[in-house]
Amino acid sequence: MIYLLLVLLFFVVQCEATIPKVLFTLQSQGILLPKWFEQFTLCLAPLVAHVAGGVVSPTLLPSTTPPPSWSARLTHFNPISIIWRYYAIGDRRVRAKSWDRADMAACNAVFWVGERKRWDGSEEIMVKSRAWITKMPDTAHVAVLSGSSVASLVITAQGIDATFLIINSAIPGSVYRISSILATVFTPLGCLGLMRLPAVLWLSNDYGFMNYSSPQSAPLLAEPDLEKVVSDNILQLRASHVDMTVQDRLLPPHCLKGISYRIFWLLTIWGILGVSTADCTHLWWSYPPSIPYEATTGLLFSSMYLVLAAATIGIHTFYVVTGKATSTIIPCIHSLWYKIFTLAWMVASLLCVVIAALENRMRVDGSYTTLPEFLCEKGKEICVPVGLGQGNYNV
Repeated sequence: MIYLLLVLLFFVVQCEATIPKVLFTLQSQGILLPKWFEQFTLCLAPLVAHVAGGVVSPTLLPSTTPPPSWSARLTHFNPISIIWRYYAIGDRRVRAKSWDRADMAACNAVFWVGERKRWDGSEEIMVKSRAWITKMPDTAHVAVLSGSSVASLVITAQGIDATFLIINSAIPGSVYRISSILATVFTPLGCLGLMRLPAVLWLSNDYGFMNYSSPQSAPLLAEPDLEKVVSDNILQLRASHVDMTVQDRLLPPHCLKGISYRIFWLLTIWGILGVSTADCTHLWWSYPPSIPYEATTGLLFSSMYLVLAAATIGIHTFYVVTGKATSTIIPCIHSLWYKIFTLAWMVASLLCVVIAALENRMRVDGSYTTLPEFLCEKGKEICVPVGLGQGNYNV
């Protein structure tokens, strides 16, 4: 917290504080259809990449249980949950006494326990699920030529780009920054690419599980159709015969490796998102005195990422410090407040996209803005927003 306050104070004192006037300007009528496709593609690309790379399909326990409801799955799409899963998988790998393909499969899976209607990413389920594996990754790490590697490469590149722009946005006078326009609404999600790196070598969806609701269902394994699906080792291994504990597979969280990793976890979260949080406050301090205006898009954009970054720092710090960081599923996944927060952030994101589309305007040089044209006259301290074709600034 002290670090974040110092970062905020440093940037605030660099600039003259102003109170911007928020404008809403409907000015997107002149944009042609091909340009709209281009803008929406750029807008949604980071979102699609991080959802596809960070959200996995649930593994049902038992296999005959109905799938979870939309409200139960909703919180897995929260960027805070995605980041948590990355760091937790990295923690499992660091503390593993002997990492193998079964460990990798279990850590990547997201188990839905139908009887309790709850998600389970505990260390116990990691060990217990070894009896249910029907398909394991080819190796105990991600293959170089694989879909996961390609996804990680793309997402990491987005992360480097987003972080570069965020850092430069916090520097007064920098020409490199994330503008609050339609094409960049989800660009800050690129930061997830860097926070994927702790687990990048062990992220895979090349696995399968089959759990049985009762001992009487075990003979079904002898059916020819299922023999084609279930691997040979499962035909011989039953959950009741697995004589293995968490202590056999993992070092305790308070070991030197575990403590060191958690320090790394918090330092990277605070380092990346602390700067992001400070940058989101530019709404209140980075305006030239002559143009103290902000588009409605900019207000929503900065506000929703300020809340998301601050919430990520707070939630991760709380659970790591209190020793609740052993599950690959964030502990508050079932909490009503977390579901409401996730839904509210999604609604804010959708609203930001809609308003950005309405305010989007192409300048003469081909770039885009959500602010109107301004008329700046000599002898006047403040420029005045005007209609299309009437201004001499931001044209």
